[in-house]
Amino acid sequence: MKKLIITALGGALLSGNAMADIMWKDYRIAAATQKNEKEVDGLLDVYIAGATSSLGVANAQLQFDNKTLLYCQPGKLSLNPSNVRAMLDDRNSPVVAKFKDNMPLGMAIYYVLREAFPCK
Repeated sequence: MKKLIITALGGALLSGNAMADIMWKDYRIAAATQKNEKEVDGLLDVYIAGATSSLGVANAQLQFDNKTLLYCQPGKLSLNPSNVRAMLDDRNSPVVAKFKDNMPLGMAIYYVLREAFPCK
């Protein structure tokens, strides 16, 4: 099972297909069954760090262009895969409760950031 999950996540991350993505269902399965597997956690952390960084860059560009931000992260708070995963794993979150199995993990990350850091 471990090799299957590592292969699936690795394939999604390293695929040349621009549409390749880890789906919410894949994340939930990997997070639930492989909590202490360094390889799986490492792959998830790399993906989450990349998605979070990309959203941060998009937010910075929106701010530069004086447009509405995707989310309003406090200036002194840095995001890392660990705290983003805590948001994704929050079973009490009304946003997380609405996620569908076929939702890309990058989109799920966007929604939890928007929930955690709404713009007023």
